[in-house]
Amino acid sequence: MSKPLLTVLTFIAGAVCGVGATYLALPHTAASQVPPMAAAPKEAARPAAPGDTRISFAVTQDERAHIQGQMLTFLTDLQTLNMALADEDRDLIREIGTAQANRRDPNGIGQTLRVKAPAGFRQINQSLRGDFAALAEAADTAPVGELQERLSLVMSKCVACHGTYTVILAAPE
Repeated sequence: MSKPLLTVLTFIAGAVCGVGATYLALPHTAASQVPPMAAAPKEAARPAAPGDTRISFAVTQDERAHIQGQMLTFLTDLQTLNMALADEDRDLIREIGTAQANRRDPNGIGQTLRVKAPAGFRQINQSLRGDFAALAEAADTAPVGELQERLSLVMSKCVACHGTYTVILAAPE
């Protein structure tokens, strides 16, 4: 087995173990008995849906729209990256990797969300920026197979994040 593939598989196994450990570490009590998370509205403690064991945090309608817009841009860029890899378009790979690595909302809703979001959510977000920066840096010289493995690593973090976290709408004040 190649070393890059082994690295990706090791990361995926680690992500799965991390999600499992997070699940096991969480108290499994009725939603009404779970205390609210710090810096988030009380509603953050309730599950998004009955039986949903993901960690939730409450957001406003505008924050939710912001997240959905960011996710759509992210998915669009991932699709474009897949096409660029198939076409071996290294310029486009570098361009998208750089754009995703540097995507910021310094004074807007993104800053508010960083305060509300759980630490693990923020860590995954920052880690993804680093992964995109590394992809952009490797775009000119790395074999296409390695670039595909790097993109797969990004996607495994997406899966881990979506499997661990969800947002719920905060009750209107």
